[in-house]
Amino acid sequence: MQINPNNTQAAELLAVLKNPPVKRVAHPPPPQPSSTSTPVLELPATPTAAGISSLTKKRKIVLGLSASGFVVICGLCLCLFAALSFSNGQNEPTQATATVIAKATEAQAQPTKTALPKPTLTDTPRIEPTQQVAVETPTPSSEQIGTVTRVIDGDTIDVTIDGHEVRVRYIGVNTTEKGEPCFSEAADANNNLVLGQSVRLVKDVSETDQYDRLLRYVYVGDLFVNAELVRLGYAEAVEYPPDTSQADYLESLEAQARAANLNCYAIGVFDGGAVAVSTPTEQIPLPTQ
Repeated sequence: MQINPNNTQAAELLAVLKNPPVKRVAHPPPPQPSSTSTPVLELPATPTAAGISSLTKKRKIVLGLSASGFVVICGLCLCLFAALSFSNGQNEPTQATATVIAKATEAQAQPTKTALPKPTLTDTPRIEPTQQVAVETPTPSSEQIGTVTRVIDGDTIDVTIDGHEVRVRYIGVNTTEKGEPCFSEAADANNNLVLGQSVRLVKDVSETDQYDRLLRYVYVGDLFVNAELVRLGYAEAVEYPPDTSQADYLESLEAQARAANLNCYAIGVFDGGAVAVSTPTEQIPLPTQ
């Protein structure tokens, strides 16, 4: 289209079309741009052929700068992602450590059962004796030791045992009673054998007789007093069942004394021995303490 150069209005319109005015938008003042800041693109208010050509060139420049910036931004994003990943990796072991510590604390708070080892033969200590204890042989309950304090007659005595006085009747023998022949002789013979002596009293079967006298065989040392009185002829051998363990021995001594006509046999006191069916009727009381 041809325009008359003398037409002033047409010339101004053409100039406006070639160089249209730029419309600026008011914004707050931006911070000072750095060397890497992207320049602001100012677009014409009304696009023209020349404006469109200029805009195309400027967009190419902006796109080129935006690609570089995009690369930088991507690099920053990658660095940020790596930093976050590293931070998470540091936190995970810390949380795992805290969990282990919590479980260990809970285990310590609960009582634990300790398995005891099973004992073996080698675990049992062997105790060696360090001192040998002497064991005393107890005196048989059928034997007692005492001291003769009084002679009653030829076959009865009083004996003190552990501070207590008891009356003892000889087992298996018999002598005459008071007022009968040979009483004094038999009592004197018994007195000479045991008075004041320590005697050993041995039980047969029975403990006491009907008069509550102990029934015993009497020994002074190794001397069997019951048998000695029979052997000397001052006592006769008489069986008092069930206490008859020495009956045969006493009867053999009686036969010797009778054959020798010793003492009481010489005056015909004994009739040759017999089995007693009763004990002497006279009982001499124990002395009053």
